[in-house]
Amino acid sequence: MRIILSISFLCFFSSSFAQKEIYYVGVAEGYIHDSADSYPHWKVVDAKGNILADSLGRFDNNTRPDISEGMFEFVATNGKRGFKNYHNEIVVPAIFTEVRGFKNDFAAVALNTKWGLIDKQGKFLTDTIYKYVSDMDHDGVAILVKPNNDLGCINSKGKFIVPFSYKSISLGLIREPVFSEGLLPVSAKSNSPFGYEDDKLGFINKKGNLVIDTIYSLGYSVVGDHRRNANPRRMCGSGYVALMEMENPNYLKGDFYKFISGQALVAKDGKVLVINTQGDSLFAIADHYGRIINSAGFFIVSEQYDTFLDNPPSPKMGVINTKGEMIIPLKFTEIGEMSDGYFVVKTKEPVYNAFSATESNLTNTEYMFFDTLGRPAFNKMKLLYVDNKTFFAGVATVVTKEKNSNGYYQRAMLTTRGKLISIDEDVARPLGNGLFIVSVKDNKGNYRVGCKGLNNEWVIKPEFYEFGPFENGFAPARNQGGWGYTDIKGNYIIQPRFQEITALYSLKIP
Repeated sequence: MRIILSISFLCFFSSSFAQKEIYYVGVAEGYIHDSADSYPHWKVVDAKGNILADSLGRFDNNTRPDISEGMFEFVATNGKRGFKNYHNEIVVPAIFTEVRGFKNDFAAVALNTKWGLIDKQGKFLTDTIYKYVSDMDHDGVAILVKPNNDLGCINSKGKFIVPFSYKSISLGLIREPVFSEGLLPVSAKSNSPFGYEDDKLGFINKKGNLVIDTIYSLGYSVVGDHRRNANPRRMCGSGYVALMEMENPNYLKGDFYKFISGQALVAKDGKVLVINTQGDSLFAIADHYGRIINSAGFFIVSEQYDTFLDNPPSPKMGVINTKGEMIIPLKFTEIGEMSDGYFVVKTKEPVYNAFSATESNLTNTEYMFFDTLGRPAFNKMKLLYVDNKTFFAGVATVVTKEKNSNGYYQRAMLTTRGKLISIDEDVARPLGNGLFIVSVKDNKGNYRVGCKGLNNEWVIKPEFYEFGPFENGFAPARNQGGWGYTDIKGNYIIQPRFQEITALYSLKIP
């Protein structure tokens, strides 16, 4: 079951289709009490407050029902799970120990620890015999992994389009197998005495064709090791360094075997290579980096260091472009992933106060934006801070080196055109739809949030306790009455009276 946020319902008619389109949300209203405990009363409602499905059962704190595609997860008194429809009818009986929401007309379900797929009538597309099944994707393809790690694929018609002739490489390197840009990494079956690190990897497409041969590996060589403070415990079979951290198998050292912007990192013959979707080798990346991140076809690299050190140094970072050229040198301790064509780089470290190790002189901290050619952007603008080191919806929250009339460093919103919009509020962050959320104190000293536009004028007055990001022109908001849903002008679409709400969904019905 997926953990998601909460929201409510909206109805309108589509003139281009002879169907009614509804927007809906799951809401928690009141509590249900039993002999042992109490829990939120979950149901599904529309914008007019009409109940589509009631009494969805017991969901623990921090979990919410999955209600995607008009199929609403519910929990029976025995703890088993099934699905109701928007008429509050049980269409999938509660016989499953675990479910995921419907995606492209199918849902992954589990009996005990074995998974399978069902359709919206509750009919099985596959038996529940697999260690893992993916969601059905928009092309009608799902990935199946047997308990012995054999991997295959099935389509929405129930046809096995990829036979179980490969192994999944979900042994920590990639927790769940997934297609990226139409290609799926697989391992050729082998009985290597060294285990998975000696398996050979390649890529198949959604037709089951092996389009990139199984010639790659899960490690790279440490021969001619350039790493700082190298530790032999980080090595694995045949003198290779694993692409995952040995002390934490779930921590990737980079975005290996995943295509992003037509390029993927692979390892072969002791080297790290960048290949395209045809399997052509484009260039090699030096083998002494501790971590490599594929950021839209650019590669953020960091120095290797020994994590067994008591106080490991902050690794230096740099950026390699799509041609294999170092465009941002390996000398910075923070580089954000590329967003809207820019990297945020921490170009100067703070100087710590000699009298307190916990205080820093912020005037010595410096962030700058760099473009994809490695050039300082926005007239070499220097900032004290960039929130999340990224743009969101074309806007970044920053702190400038200028002070405002109150003697504080000026907060501002920076657009991708280099325009600074000064703001006086303490807290601000982009929300999308040309708005950013700000937090201010009311006359009683309590913080309230609202939204301003890029002209720095109030669009939604600061009357809310909490305010979420916009999706399809609507956002969750909470006031003293509870959670509701507003439009981009702050008008309530869902009245604020619920303890919790889920994300907004839409459905076309006859």
